[in-house]
Amino acid sequence: MNAYLLSDPKPIERLLAKRLLKSGRRPASWKRFPSGEVFVSVEGAAKKVCVIGRTEPPGDNFFNTMFLLDTLKRAGAKDIAAAIPYFGYARQDRQLRPGDPVTADCLTNALGCAGATRIITIDIHSERIAKGSPIPIVSVSPLKEMSQLLKVRLKGKPCTVVSPDYGARKRAGELAGLLAGGVAWVEKVRDARGGATARSFHGVTRGKTAVLVDDILDTGGTLRAAAGLLRSLGFRELHLCVTHPVFSADARETVRKLRFASLTFCNAIPLAPKIAAWPNVQVVEVSKMMADAVIKMSLP
Repeated sequence: MNAYLLSDPKPIERLLAKRLLKSGRRPASWKRFPSGEVFVSVEGAAKKVCVIGRTEPPGDNFFNTMFLLDTLKRAGAKDIAAAIPYFGYARQDRQLRPGDPVTADCLTNALGCAGATRIITIDIHSERIAKGSPIPIVSVSPLKEMSQLLKVRLKGKPCTVVSPDYGARKRAGELAGLLAGGVAWVEKVRDARGGATARSFHGVTRGKTAVLVDDILDTGGTLRAAAGLLRSLGFRELHLCVTHPVFSADARETVRKLRFASLTFCNAIPLAPKIAAWPNVQVVEVSKMMADAVIKMSLP
C-alpha cells in the first residue's frame, strides 16, 4: 500500500509509513509559497492508499491532511485510509449548552468530504464520534500492550484500576480485566474556572496499589485531584497509564510532583525529551497495531 506523509513527519508517522509500504516510496511533494499557502502534489495514485495525517498541534496540520486527501482523490485514489495516531478535538464531542460546538463531528465530516473513506486512530476519546461520523472509524486499543508493561512494574501486587472521572470508567474496566484488579472511578466536579476537584470514590478496591488510567493527559488537573483523593484513602503506591501524553501548560511539573511509581504512555504523540528521560517512564509503540488495522480495513 502507498502511504503518504505530511511535509514534516513525526517519528510515529515514519514508523507507520515504513510498515505500510510494500514497494518503492511515492511521496507527496510539498512546498510553501511566500504568502504562507501550501502546495502539495503527487505523481498519480493507486486505487488504495493511506494518508498518515495529524491533528496535533491544531491548525496547519489538519489543513495539510485535508489537502493531501483531496489531492489523492483527484489523482484517482478510490479507497483512502486516514491514519491519525492522535485524534485531536475528540473531547468536543457533544453540546453541553446551546451554542456549543461539536468540533469532533466537524473534523470527521471534513475528512470524509476531502476524500477519506475511513479513519484509523489510537484510543479515540469518545464512542460518540464514530456514531456521528459519515465514514467508518476504527479506534485501536493499546491497553493489552500497556497492561503487559504494567504487570512488570506491579510485581504481582493486587491493584485497583481507577478512572479519574466518570467518562473513563469503561477504559478502567478493560484494564482491570487485563490486570485482574479491582475497578473504581472518582467523581469529579469542576469549578467556575474549569479546575477539577475529586469529590468521592466509587467501586471495588484490591490492595493499596492504584493504577490511574485515562486516554489523554492534558494539563494534569484531573489526575492531580484523583491522586490526592486516592492517597487520602490509603493507597500507598500510584501508577499512571495514559494513551496520549499531551502535557500542556504546567502538566510536566504537576505530574512530577505526584510521584507516580511508573508512567505508561503510547508513542502516538512524541514525548518531550525531558519527560522521556524520567526513569519511571515506559512507552508502548503503536505503529504495528495501527498498520495492521489499516491493512485489515483495506481488504479484500
